[in-house]
Amino acid sequence: MSKISTTLLLFCSTLIGTIPSPLMAANPPGLSTNAFPAFTGKVIRNKVRIRLEPSMESMILKEIVNGDMVVVTGETDEFYAILPPEETKAYIFRTFVLDDIVEGHKVNVRLSPSLESPVIAQLNTGDRVNGSVSTSNAKWLEITPPNHVRFYIAKDYIEKIGPPDLMAKIEKRKQEACSTFSQTTLALQTELQKPFENMHVDHLFQSLNQMAKEYTDLPDVSAQAKDFLKHSQEIYLHKKVAYLENKTQDHSQNWQAKHYELTSELEEKQNKLAQLEKELAAKAQAQQSHVATPTTPPKAKTPSLQWASIEQQRFEEWIAKRGGEGTFDEFYEEQEVNHTVLTGIIEPYSRPVKNKPGDFVLINQVTHLPIAYLYTTIGSIQDKIGQPVTIHASPRPNHHFAYPAYYILSFE
Repeated sequence: MSKISTTLLLFCSTLIGTIPSPLMAANPPGLSTNAFPAFTGKVIRNKVRIRLEPSMESMILKEIVNGDMVVVTGETDEFYAILPPEETKAYIFRTFVLDDIVEGHKVNVRLSPSLESPVIAQLNTGDRVNGSVSTSNAKWLEITPPNHVRFYIAKDYIEKIGPPDLMAKIEKRKQEACSTFSQTTLALQTELQKPFENMHVDHLFQSLNQMAKEYTDLPDVSAQAKDFLKHSQEIYLHKKVAYLENKTQDHSQNWQAKHYELTSELEEKQNKLAQLEKELAAKAQAQQSHVATPTTPPKAKTPSLQWASIEQQRFEEWIAKRGGEGTFDEFYEEQEVNHTVLTGIIEPYSRPVKNKPGDFVLINQVTHLPIAYLYTTIGSIQDKIGQPVTIHASPRPNHHFAYPAYYILSFE
């Protein structure tokens, strides 16, 4: 992240700047510029040489590349006269400058702080200069090249693209683009350092995307915006995945703790229920030893707590598979969709056996043989005993008894 920002900031620092107006800078004496219309030109080749004089044998000052711009102010033979590039510096011997005023006739201005460096201009007594002591040679002042200084470039490698102030406008646009980019990237870096739930990055992503599309005429700026956007989105996505994973893990741990708590509570209640049933069975057996067996069929009992407990356990298992969501009504509605239809006569099943699969037995009306064991928690079915019925049922464990077991969902 910081590497991209540093790269673009360096790029911007070399890209932007204020260039001298070509309308304020006169051409040097002797240059043929009669009614020459100044213009902004674009370099159309790589490694195009800027020379000190309009000659192929002249000293090469620097090379520029395809896409670079220059301000053309005149022409001579096969060369254009151009303003010095923005970064060009000039040097004058400090001995000839007093309080920013030149003291001397035809004082040489050179390209570097050395007597062997080429002369690019001459100044005279009274000319004003603004400069600073050269860091490489304290005997020289570093100054901006005088306004009349011109360099030269072959005409074949320059394409006219607009008026002379176009280059300044483009430089200003680059400056605005770099400023916007710097502000956006700084804000985005700040947001990406926050916890994920506190980040607000959508508008910043949108701003970078807009820059990439809007500044297609400035390919370097557009490319930097695209690269920074891609890198930032990767960081954001990584943090989002980590956040969701942590959140899921916390939810899973909470669910496991709740499930353990409910399971422990259910086991405790089942143990108490088993103890109560054991005590009730002992009391019932004691009473039967003193009471004669009735001649009429015993009445069916209301659903015992045992079946309610069993159904509660099945409901807990069902809801766990659904991620902790659901109601008893939904639990039985799902079974009603896939119900089994049974027909027969309901009779009580009151034998005192262990793990019996139901309180009732369904008898075949023709063979008078048992079909299935039944139980329910929907309420008393006292009025159904001894009568032919058709029921909707759902399978239940029969604990290895002779016939299948079912839970009564409803009666037709």
